[in-house]
Amino acid sequence: MDKKPHLLFLNQLSDQLLKDNFEIRVSCEPIIEFTKLNFDRLDLGRDVPWVFTSSNASMCFEEAEFPSKVYAVGTRTAVNIPNAIIPQRNTAIDLAELIIKNKENEIVFICGENRSSDLPERLINAGIKVKEVKAYTTRILNKNIDLDGVDALAFMSPSSVRGFALNGGFKNLPCFAIGPSTEQELISHGQYPILSKKSSAESIIEKAIEYLIWHSPIKETED
Repeated sequence: MDKKPHLLFLNQLSDQLLKDNFEIRVSCEPIIEFTKLNFDRLDLGRDVPWVFTSSNASMCFEEAEFPSKVYAVGTRTAVNIPNAIIPQRNTAIDLAELIIKNKENEIVFICGENRSSDLPERLINAGIKVKEVKAYTTRILNKNIDLDGVDALAFMSPSSVRGFALNGGFKNLPCFAIGPSTEQELISHGQYPILSKKSSAESIIEKAIEYLIWHSPIKETED
């Protein structure tokens, strides 16, 4: 019988992560479904920077399709983007401030149908032209997730938090968040999330091992 503490991700994980032999048991039960939308890639333009605040959006493209200048909110979003420009703190507002600081006049914002308004509103208010392209949509799945034997939950997007809240709630389990936006969504649902150091599933797992195995104090997240 597996005695390891069990960390359940509510987003899809790579097969490699699920196979790795960690000090805790890691599994996933995706609560949202991601669907690519049809859009004219040739109409995007490669002479202005592209901007991504979601890994779902960036994964709609092959590496060779990106223009020379691309902004991404964090390392997870930028995993397949060569030489992405990333803010020190992984939030849409910090990304917008970096774009403003770099004196961009126009950007292409590639996002999902349910995107946050934080980044485009900040850029438009700063006088930057924003061309918005919807690349994907998400749908919350109706699932009855068995939490028996689960010791902690991990969320890698605000939509996964919303989906889980609609499917029965958090059952007083510790919740780990991949970034500030997901952290804020958990807080809005009455949770006290633990924020990973970096915006990656691996970083969440490291933090969960620290919490579930070693019981050492959760250190303040580094930017």
